[in-house]
Amino acid sequence: MLRPGGVVGLLWNLRDESEEWAQRVTELLDAVDVVSSGVEEEAEVLVSHERFDRVEHRTWPNPVVFDRDRLQAWARSTSIIATMAPERAEATVDALAGLANSHPQLRGRGTFEMPYVTFVLRARRND
Repeated sequence: MLRPGGVVGLLWNLRDESEEWAQRVTELLDAVDVVSSGVEEEAEVLVSHERFDRVEHRTWPNPVVFDRDRLQAWARSTSIIATMAPERAEATVDALAGLANSHPQLRGRGTFEMPYVTFVLRARRND
């Protein structure tokens, strides 16, 4: 419930696939939580209702430092992995570790930045 004149705010942290290896992460996870997923359009639909106006949105880079172990732990924390059959989930997590060990942009690096973009949208109820 949102009172008249109230403000709704929506926030997403989405993986940015501008790096080729980040595209491979998405492929391995068979995921849709990325900048190219169209969330901006979906969010606009949510607040384009006649009762909202003064819609504002902003995006900015928000990279997060990862290493191979954090990449695996992060993957295990996702609903995508949690809903996979256990054997497939572990194979996917192992494939992500393999990516961190072998991809030319990541190989030999102790840490790397997982590219994220933060997307924020705000709209005020106009009645």
